[in-house]
Amino acid sequence: MPRHPDQLVDPIENALAAVADCQPFERALTIWESAANKQLIDKPAMARLPLRPRARAVLW
Repeated sequence: MPRHPDQLVDPIENALAAVADCQPFERALTIWESAANKQLIDKPAMARLPLRPRARAVLW
């Protein structure tokens, strides 16, 4: 998700996308599931984002 240049913190969606790119699949999946369980993200809303292939794989 684009962020405003003056914003210092990325939205959680961006952080999770980075996790999917930088962590092994199992670790990324655990982090994503934790965010979903805490209701920090909405999986259907995440599915509508232009995610990279690794993030899309973690989502499903």
